[in-house]
Amino acid sequence: MSDPVHATEYLYDDRDDDEQGLYWVAAYLSDLQWGGPEEGGWYYDTATLVTDPDIYRTLGHGAASYADAGDAAAHAEAMEQHLPLLNHHRPPKHSVTSIGVFEIRVLRSVTLPLYLPETPPRYE
Repeated sequence: MSDPVHATEYLYDDRDDDEQGLYWVAAYLSDLQWGGPEEGGWYYDTATLVTDPDIYRTLGHGAASYADAGDAAAHAEAMEQHLPLLNHHRPPKHSVTSIGVFEIRVLRSVTLPLYLPETPPRYE
């Protein structure tokens, strides 16, 4: 799986080989995690599912699942309009003072993951 740049770029669950999963739309708190010292050090994107109802109230929509990718994209775009309200005073992910930024993710998956990536990457 690879992280989307925008909510309309989808993550695909490796467990969904028969393409029976739904398109999930949810808010995640995203940040960078130290991966290791190799080649001067490296980081990778992480994200934790937001479960706070106040965050979803601010976004104007709750997390949802859809059978159709277009419906999921429309839901994500509506939620993304309110992201500036949540991220206004948050430093960017690459800042040493980062506390994470809120992002909307669309995932094609059997279940909605609590963490992304579900398995941390390894340096190879």
